[in-house]
Parts: sequence; C-alpha cells; structure tokens
Amino acid sequence: MSLLKRVTEEEIGPNASTDLAVWLFFQIAAGHIALPILTATLLFAKTVRKIPALIVLCVTWIVSGVCSTILFYVGEHKGPEPGRGLCIAQAALLEAVPPMTCTALVVLAYHVLRTYDDPDMGVQLHPRTRKEIIGLVSLCSLPFVMFGLFVAIGVNIALQHPDKVNRAQRYFYCSLDWPALSDAVSVIATLLCLVALGIEIYVVAATTKWWRLLRRGGHLTGEGLTFTIRVVFFTCFLFASTLINLVSIWAPIGALPDLLAASVGMALFLIFVSQPEILRAWAFWRRRTSGGDEHGLPHDSLTLHHHRFDAGEGGLPSLSSTYTLDAGHSNPMLPPRDRYDSKQSTSTVQIIKRPEEAFTKIPERTQRQKKRDTISTWGF
Repeated sequence: MSLLKRVTEEEIGPNASTDLAVWLFFQIAAGHIALPILTATLLFAKTVRKIPALIVLCVTWIVSGVCSTILFYVGEHKGPEPGRGLCIAQAALLEAVPPMTCTALVVLAYHVLRTYDDPDMGVQLHPRTRKEIIGLVSLCSLPFVMFGLFVAIGVNIALQHPDKVNRAQRYFYCSLDWPALSDAVSVIATLLCLVALGIEIYVVAATTKWWRLLRRGGHLTGEGLTFTIRVVFFTCFLFASTLINLVSIWAPIGALPDLLAASVGMALFLIFVSQPEILRAWAFWRRRTSGGDEHGLPHDSLTLHHHRFDAGEGGLPSLSSTYTLDAGHSNPMLPPRDRYDSKQSTSTVQIIKRPEEAFTKIPERTQRQKKRDTISTWGF
C-alpha cells in the first residue's frame, strides 16, 4: 500500500510477469466485479440492513481497484514507460489510497461502537432529523476528505519533481519516489488501523464482560455479534497488510507487501458476503412468489396459535389440537365450506362476565356451530 522504492522487475526476478498477473487479478476481481456487486446488494436489497459505514468501506476499495488498474486499461502496464501525465495521476491517486481505506475502517469501527446497544445492529440510510443527516454525511465523508487531501499533496510534489515519478521503481504501477510522503502514508495508515483495532478490542472486551446482561436485555443479537466478529477479522487482515508495508521501510521484502495489499479488497468481499442476510438476498430461487409464509398465509394477517378447548363429558373442556386464528383473513388451504366457517368464526367476539361462563356456555356455542355447519353445507 505504501509506495516505497523496493520492488523493481530485476528484484522480482523471473516471476515478475506472474506476480503482475496475480496483482492485477486481485485488483480487477475485487474492485471491478465482487465489491460492486456487494455494494449494490447493500444499497438496494430490501432484506439487507443498510449500514452506511460498510458501504463506504466497500466504495473506498472499489476506488483503490480502479486507481491501481489505470495502466492496465490503457495498455501501458508493460513495455516502455507510460505517459508522464498518466503516470503522475496514478502515483498521486495511489498515495492517497491507504489513508482513505484506513479512515473508512475507523468509521466502521465507530459504527460498531455506537450501535453496540442496538438490537438491530444497523443504521437507517436516511436519518430522520437534520442533525442526524449532517452527522452521518460528515462521518461518511471523512475517508474521501483524506483521499482528496493526500491526492493534492501527491500531485503538488509530483509536478514539482516529475523526474521522481515512473513505473520502473514499482513495476506494478507508477509511483512517486519521495520517501517523506511514502513513510508518512505508511505510518498514518498503521495508526488508523490501530485506532480501529483498539475500538473493536474495547467492544469485544465489554461484550465478554457483560455477556449475560446484554443477552438478557436483548441488546446483543446473533447477527450483531457475527457482524462485529467480521469487522474484527477484516481489521486484523488490513492491519497485517499495513504493518508489513511499514516494516518494509527498513527491511525490503520484495513483492509481498503489494500482493498482500492487493488481496485486501477480496478479503473484504469474502468476509462480509457470507452474512446470512446477503446470501438470502441472492437466493432468488428460494423467494416466495405469493408473498406468504410457508403455510400459504398472507404476511399482513394477525396469526395467533393457541389451544382449543372442546366440550367433553359433563360440559368440561378438553384439550385438542392446535388451532390457528387469522384476523380478517381465512386460510386458503382449507376447503371452501370450512374456509367460510373459519372466516365467520373470527368475525364475532363473545364477552363473558365471569370466568366460569367460558365453560358453562360451551355446549350452547357448540350447538350454534352445528346449525351453521348445516346451513353452510347447502351453500347459504
């Protein structure tokens, strides 16, 4: 992720072309295919929670993939040096990628902290108050503010020292040979990852300490817990990548830092795409076409499952099978006559003065039901 002068084609050796192909595969597969699909799912799927911080994180890695493959799409990733203007543009853009992606990670960690006691573990995409809108927009804009700031710094240095910009010193992409800026980018990215990791460690420690209390109060759900675990896993992966880049300042280790940094976008996709709600959104073949549940009942019906007491010997109640009562709807799985009786039985309510009347009047209600059965048999 940092653009230090440590990888050249001669240093990589005979595997240079293979390493370039692997590097481009990660950038294109994640930044151009996988992450856009995941982002679209997070934005438009009705059954998926809208978490702006996660959407912003995905967008930052899409930007990273696009910036990394500029030379590939113009056909100048091999052969002679690319044009000066194109090389300066890519070098400045890639210098700003690590601060942007790591800032987005801090925003996601902050989201986990703020929604720690939210049973739904989610934030509305469109807040209701003006203060909430300003706060959400400001928070989600921070990564792109960092990106614009470092792009401006990189362009300024590159225009003043165009001889320091070329593709040969990095082989995979154009870079700016300016150690002060590259070192600052690596240090800032590592510190931001440490901040995100510290927030998540605090959340995990608090969860462990107050586990039973949180579960009892309904503030800790299975989906919220697994989402936090996924964020921790991704943070550890990104932190390892930035740490290796930081170590490579003093101990050059070949193409490993660039290959590991290129795989972070794919790791982001694999970690978060395995969420059950996303997999359910993609499983279109399992969706119900009628809009009902597995029993064929409409979702808007009020369904109550209770035990029915029938009149037994001596007028005493006896427990029979479970009965389903639908308010305002009848069960389409029943025969027409029984469906009519079910609908009629749900439209009246009998008020009793004493609990004993619920049992003493059962034979009378049963007799009235028999009369209705006789009438409905003839279709009236």
